[in-house]
Amino acid sequence: MKVALSAGMALLVSMSGYGQVIAEFQASKTEVCSGSAITFTNRSTGISDTTLYDWNFGAGSSPSAATGAGPHTVIYTGSGFSTVSLTVSDTTSDTITKTDYITTTGLPDPPVITVTDNCNATSTLSTPAYGILLWSTMQSTSSIIVAAPGIYSVTTTVNGCTSLPGSGTAAPKIPPDSPVVSVDCSLGYLEAIINITSPRG
Repeated sequence: MKVALSAGMALLVSMSGYGQVIAEFQASKTEVCSGSAITFTNRSTGISDTTLYDWNFGAGSSPSAATGAGPHTVIYTGSGFSTVSLTVSDTTSDTITKTDYITTTGLPDPPVITVTDNCNATSTLSTPAYGILLWSTMQSTSSIIVAAPGIYSVTTTVNGCTSLPGSGTAAPKIPPDSPVVSVDCSLGYLEAIINITSPRG
């Protein structure tokens, strides 16, 4: 834009904010379960191609720090609060710190499974875990009955966080065949002979 000045007029140019960086950032979410990822996006103003960035993502974070404008994806583990800060530097420098900005909730313990191998070709798997249960068979009860041998697992979800799976191995017992019996009544009244022809043992 061109400005024409007549004789005797002065041009006043506002320098307010010129070269002044203001640090700001935003997280994709601020509450997560342990092992979940958060993406941090730079929202700083007054920046240029030469601006430097120094991120600190706080306790339980991986990575714990980064440089560059981002976005940066960070995984949080454990439980508790994390303080996040960003320093931007150019002709001036500014730091923003958000105390206890991220809340991480720990995962429930993996459920403990008890396996009872029955003699009717089934196994019963049960767990005392509380919460919302989900077995690998897609059942949601505290105990299940299975007929196929193998490894079965279950998770529990508490306060929106899902545990690692607990597992148990089912080995149903196969019952013996029903005995094959013959009866010999040739000896007369009350003298019948019962013969077990199989199994032998």
